[in-house]
Amino acid sequence: MNNRHVISEWPRTLVTVALAAFIIVLAPGPGRAGDSHDVRFAKTLLSLRDAIDGAVIAEVMPGTALRVLATKGAWLEVAVSGWSPAGGENYLFKEMGQRIRLAKLTEKGRSLRTVIAEKEDYYENTWQNARPAGWVKAADTAADIDAVWAEASDLFHKRCTRCHALHRPTEFTANQWPSILKIMTVRAGLSADRKALVTQFLQTHAKGQKGAAAATTAGSKRGASKTQTATAEEAPASDQPPHITGDAKLAATGAALFQSRNCVACHGDDARTPVLPSYPILAGQNADYSFKQMRDFKSGARSNDQYGMMKETLADIPEQEMRALAYWLSTQ
Repeated sequence: MNNRHVISEWPRTLVTVALAAFIIVLAPGPGRAGDSHDVRFAKTLLSLRDAIDGAVIAEVMPGTALRVLATKGAWLEVAVSGWSPAGGENYLFKEMGQRIRLAKLTEKGRSLRTVIAEKEDYYENTWQNARPAGWVKAADTAADIDAVWAEASDLFHKRCTRCHALHRPTEFTANQWPSILKIMTVRAGLSADRKALVTQFLQTHAKGQKGAAAATTAGSKRGASKTQTATAEEAPASDQPPHITGDAKLAATGAALFQSRNCVACHGDDARTPVLPSYPILAGQNADYSFKQMRDFKSGARSNDQYGMMKETLADIPEQEMRALAYWLSTQ
């Protein structure tokens, strides 16, 4: 009787053991998906290497999410995921069409990345969802993204109020902030690392981003200084563009503006080598024509610019700067 009782318990015991084993298999272990510690964030500009103390395969921007694959001493093996435009595979961006850069890959890094998917955007440009993997120093990462942004916010408030009233992150879009910061960060005396941190903070919390604080466009405009408002508000332009003429001084001004206004980000340093095949070559264009296109983009009369980039870029550029830009382009 006792033996039969023991034998009858075996199936139940086997089921229990099997169920426990199944739960153990499904339970996330260290570094697996679902582990609360399997994602960290870059605290600074950091180097992604092909091995511990190996060759650099990418420069990763602060705030970028790093998927932890393995741990070895003071090093972490991580993966970075982002979007690369066709012809710009050395860059990883947060989203298609956005200039929030996550990483810049070396040629070796480009060859080592894994392409997860391909997509075409609204303008039929091909983008690749790519994932390079490598090793970073654990000390250069943080478990809490809020800690990274807190440091960036503190730096922004302390260093960027020396010359003017503080801009809200939501005052500009993610695509506008890089060109605005190009001059501001130099005047604030920020190192390349600190500049990258502030730039990523402002882009991530910019107008239209998920991380942005609630703020209306009207509220942002009310917060602008009188000088900024006066610069942005111009008299309505006439329908007929003026004939653009100039001299060496005006050309030099235009060349400097082409850099400081970050036109180089899309059209190349020389205005002849755009980053995407669909972007136009601006060098050598007739000055009157270039001026009219800039003014039409700004007013909205022309609206075929991808993701509204031209309209955003030109939003705060006064007409006299457009003239200088147009004249310089005509001399190239």
